[in-house]
Amino acid sequence: YYIGGAAGLTESAPAAASTQSFTVNTRVSCPEAGAGATVQPCHVAGEGLSFAGAALAADTEVTGDPVVELRVNVDRADADLFAYLEDVAPDGRITIVTEGRQRISLRKLAEAPYELPGIPWHRSYTEDAEPVQPGQNVSLRFAMMPASYVFKAGHRLQITVTGADHRQRDVAASAQGARITLSADQAGGSHTDLPIIRGS
Repeated sequence: YYIGGAAGLTESAPAAASTQSFTVNTRVSCPEAGAGATVQPCHVAGEGLSFAGAALAADTEVTGDPVVELRVNVDRADADLFAYLEDVAPDGRITIVTEGRQRISLRKLAEAPYELPGIPWHRSYTEDAEPVQPGQNVSLRFAMMPASYVFKAGHRLQITVTGADHRQRDVAASAQGARITLSADQAGGSHTDLPIIRGS
């Protein structure tokens, strides 16, 4: 699925290149998400960018590790990106299905020390850090946590991208107020690979 552009989340490449931006708010809160070891992720309206697909014609099962590739630039040397796969009900209610995160400077991919077919892996060692120049376009490829979930007919798949999460502790020093721009185009733009079980 392609992420971005006027159509949101589609199986077809966008007709034209486009960019969309948001400002990071590291002070985001979600009191209804719980606390401690059972705290849950939370969709906070107005934070980041959300890209929804068309209403599903039939029940659709996603089982496995969703992977996202985000083409972004930021106005400073580093920032965090959070991606959420969400279920949007016909009444507008949003349920987070799974999530992933990636620090821009630690985007370097490495070979996993165990079998992980098709899933991007990052060592995230200090020597792997690659800070960016403000405005430099880079691609981040990372996996969300594995999930098994059935999106009901009439519901919509949605990808939300933010620069902060209310549960985050290791906030990048320069993150607050960062301006992040997401690119969509026909070749090297942002997209997600969803492990959809056909015939479900």
